[in-house]
Amino acid sequence: MRPTTSTPARRATLALIVVGLAAGLGGCSVSVNKTVSGSTVANLAEDTFEEQIGQRPEVECPESLALTIDETMRCTLTDPSSGTEYGMTVLVQDDAADGSGLHFQVDDEAKGAGTTDDAADDADADAGSPTLSAGAVEASAADALEKSVGVRPEVECPSAIVLEAGQTLRCTVTDPNTETRFGMTTTVDEPAADGSGLSFQVDDVPLD
Repeated sequence: MRPTTSTPARRATLALIVVGLAAGLGGCSVSVNKTVSGSTVANLAEDTFEEQIGQRPEVECPESLALTIDETMRCTLTDPSSGTEYGMTVLVQDDAADGSGLHFQVDDEAKGAGTTDDAADDADADAGSPTLSAGAVEASAADALEKSVGVRPEVECPSAIVLEAGQTLRCTVTDPNTETRFGMTTTVDEPAADGSGLSFQVDDVPLD
């Protein structure tokens, strides 16, 4: 990946991406929000638990977290004594830029402790829900930007999105000029089969 250009140039390019998506997606909307990196969230969680229990666990968070009140993210905490892994929910209670407004809640049960029957029930429920493929989300964003501003970014989404109001999917957008990668949250505002009810929020800081 090439080094990024100057800060003004990078901001200008990101602005084009946001404007292009907003103009080209019709019923969709795009906004920029403050974020804190996954590594910063992990360090804050480790500091918090070390202070509480006298031992420092290992915490891994997969992506940046949008600093929006009530936004959540799932991370993994490893018990330093047993090596057992637990799921952990991070909740944004205050949008302080330093991450001091985050709350951490560790699951009662270790990962893998649930029954396979529960997992099967969840899978059966999801199987009946309409979805929009990852490729369709990617293509819509890329096509709209290319048509609006003349440059085509690379958009990557890891999976299909369930077309139920409130469902979210994290994707990445690569700046076509600097090759800088930004996180993007896709939200289902309205479960339209053609994807016109989606909205997109592009992070204001690059991914780690």
